[in-house]
Amino acid sequence: AVTLAVDTVDLMNGVLQLPANLHPQGSLGEDLLHTCQLCGNLAGPLASLSSGLRSGVGVALAAARTEVQQQLSGGDRADLQSQLRTSAEPLFMFKNTIRDTFATFIDPSVFGQLDQHLNTSIFAVVNVFCLLAALVIMSALISTSCWALRERAGESYARCPHRCSLCTMCFAVPCFIMPVLVIGGILGVVSIPLAGMCLTMDVMDGPTFRQILPALGQTMDENVEVMMASFVDECIAGKGGSNPNLMDMVTVPGNATGSTQSMRSQLLSTVKEPLDAAFGSIDTAMGGSSGALAESQ
Repeated sequence: AVTLAVDTVDLMNGVLQLPANLHPQGSLGEDLLHTCQLCGNLAGPLASLSSGLRSGVGVALAAARTEVQQQLSGGDRADLQSQLRTSAEPLFMFKNTIRDTFATFIDPSVFGQLDQHLNTSIFAVVNVFCLLAALVIMSALISTSCWALRERAGESYARCPHRCSLCTMCFAVPCFIMPVLVIGGILGVVSIPLAGMCLTMDVMDGPTFRQILPALGQTMDENVEVMMASFVDECIAGKGGSNPNLMDMVTVPGNATGSTQSMRSQLLSTVKEPLDAAFGSIDTAMGGSSGALAESQ
């Protein structure tokens, strides 16, 4: 519609500026002594009207529509989605590895079973050990009391302290001390690697992650390694604030050879900025169209 209107105005202006219309002549070429004042006076307003239409809201809307169709076409969307999936694949693999590694520790069903065992079996075992400890302490107190009250019976030692002490040792060693030492040893063996893992996760950041990669037998491309280190810094170490942007961590090849840029920067430069410029031209046209058309009256 805008193109048709502009072409119509231009055609009208061109027709009015023809010499035959400005200075009409007869059929034999004689001068009719007539000058079209309207044709000359309309030349400037029609040119202004054509210029206003060319730079007006209609043209800006058409340009914005074309830009939107170009940026959001099916092929471009598919290419953008494919590039995003390819670039973010290392992050997804790392996420799956972390999830599979710590799934046992964060699975609600596993913690429910552990809580049930703590409230039933382990609670009963602890109560049994407490009862055994109470019996051992009671037997030791009886031995100590017998020794303090009656160590000797005449010229010889009394039998009660020694026999009570023997019963205490024979009962305490196999029934209490050995189980406690075994369980304590098992807990010590398990707690050392767990504590080391906790300390490692506590100091984990991007540089530490890159240092331990060779020890884990992992080899990555330099750009992927930098991206993973940035992910560790932002999401695990918390160095990037409380709400990091994942699109800032995903990197894609840049325009220059060997350079990279974040996926967010690429989206801003290739999609958002052209669309903003197209819609900004609409605002400019709406601000200046009224003045241009007013001058053409």
